Amino acid sequence: MSISRARLLPALVLALAAAAASVSVAAARADGGIPIIDFCAITSANYSSSISLSHPGFNALSGGTAYAGSACGRFVVDVYVPAGTASSFFGGVAESLTMANCNTLTVYLTLYRRSVFATSFTRIKTGTFKGGVVNGACALTQVSGDPAALWGTVPGYDGTLASGMFGGATYRVAVEATVASFLGAQAPIPVGILATWEPAT
Repeated sequence: MSISRARLLPALVLALAAAAASVSVAAARADGGIPIIDFCAITSANYSSSISLSHPGFNALSGGTAYAGSACGRFVVDVYVPAGTASSFFGGVAESLTMANCNTLTVYLTLYRRSVFATSFTRIKTGTFKGGVVNGACALTQVSGDPAALWGTVPGYDGTLASGMFGGATYRVAVEATVASFLGAQAPIPVGILATWEPAT
């Protein structure tokens, strides 16, 4: 039985937010943006999976901040989506934040696509988001890039993408989140990625 995205996504967001119990801060990164040479498009993924009728959603956690030391500087997940289906991809903070950390939060999210006939990824969506306390809770505001859906501290691209009718596609989600460190520089924090599926309409 197909599980609707509207029912599945909030549950996955809650699971993602509760998955990590503490902040692990690694070396600070001055800029989480995609570099001129887009290493995020060519690096090996940290995790790979697929979504389909029998596996309509999953979340993947960075489990720390080691991802920030890679050439890409982000947590990277590849998701295969079969032909003729719609998909949504979200990536953001994988833990609760203090109000002080929320106010210095920055999230970078980029989505790529590689068709079944292609040999490399093409960037199709990207955005930068800043955190702030709204009604006692941490929330994001988009400051640049392609318009995204926002679920608390988890931005994403929802319901706008479909695999090709004549072959599936692999989507790559690359995310980084940073907060101000003790010395004021931005330092990475653990992140996670959500992927959901439903038949194309």
